[in-house]
Amino acid sequence: HALVPWFSRSPVLPFSRSLVPSFALRAHAFEKYKNTVGEIWVFNKSYTQYIPLSIYDLQNWMGSPAIYIFDCSIAGQILLSFKQFFSREMKQGSTILMCACSELELLPQDPAYPADIFTCCLTTPIKIALHVFCANSMLASEGITKELIDRIPGKQNDRKTPLGELNWIFTAITDTIAWNALPRSLFQKLFRQDLLVASLFRNFLLAQRVMRKVGCTPVSHPRLPMMDQHPMWLAWDMAAETCLLQVAEMVDGEGEGKVGGAGGKEYVPSPFFSEQLTAFELWLNHGGTCEADEEGGTMRPREDG
Repeated sequence: HALVPWFSRSPVLPFSRSLVPSFALRAHAFEKYKNTVGEIWVFNKSYTQYIPLSIYDLQNWMGSPAIYIFDCSIAGQILLSFKQFFSREMKQGSTILMCACSELELLPQDPAYPADIFTCCLTTPIKIALHVFCANSMLASEGITKELIDRIPGKQNDRKTPLGELNWIFTAITDTIAWNALPRSLFQKLFRQDLLVASLFRNFLLAQRVMRKVGCTPVSHPRLPMMDQHPMWLAWDMAAETCLLQVAEMVDGEGEGKVGGAGGKEYVPSPFFSEQLTAFELWLNHGGTCEADEEGGTMRPREDG
C-alpha cells in the first residue's frame, strides 16, 4: 500500500514540459476500507497503521491544475467522492483523475500479470502491451514469449529502431482511436494541448483494453467512452506480432538476448504506415466520403462510405 506523489511541479514523462503536480495512490486490499465518507486510507509516517485522508483536504493541498492516479480496488468510488467536493477548477476541467476500476470492482490477482498492471499501462505502455499480447498469444511455439520483450533492441525515442518503431506505431494507433471516438473539443483538449496529458490519455486507452481483459473497467475525469473494442487495436496486435516474430528469429541460439548475432539477420521495418496509406488511397479511389462530427469540425469517414 503506497502513497506516491509522482512529482511536484516538475516534468515526469519524457519530452514533457508540463509543470503539473501529480498524485498517485497504489493500494492493495483497499476494498477493506471502502470509501463511503470521502476519504482514502494511507499509512502513517511510521508505516504501522492505516489512517484516513480526506479527499477534500487532498484537493486543497494539490491545488489546480492537478493529475490524480488511483490504482486500487473500488477506485471509482474515489472518483465519485471527488465529484462530491467538486471545486470550480475541477468543473472547468483543469483536474484529471484516472482510476483503475469502477466503484464496485476489485483489482485482479492474476499471477500472469503485474500487481500494479494499471500503473504499468500508464508508465510503461509498450512493455505491458507486449506482455499482454504474449500472455494471450498462440505463437509460443514460434518463440513469442514474455522473455522476448526485454530483448527488443533500440530506444523508444528512436523510431529507426524496433522499439522506437513500436512506440511510434502505438502513438499513431491510440491517436487514431481517440480522434475517431471523441468529440472534437475533447480530443483537442486531451491529445493536442499538452504533451504530458496526451501521453497519459494515450496510455489510458491501453489501460481500458488491458484492464477489461482482467475484469475491470477503468474510469476517468474527464469521462471517456470505452474504446477497447476499436478495430485499430487489431492493427496494433499485428504490428506487435510482426516485431516479436522477427526478434525471435534474430535472437542468437544461446539465448543470451543478443540480437543480430551470428546469423546476421537484419530487422525489417514494419509495413504499418505504408499499409495504412495504401488502405486510405484505396478508400478514396472507391468513393470514400467523410462527414463532420456533431460539433461541425473534425471530418471522419462515413460508416456507409
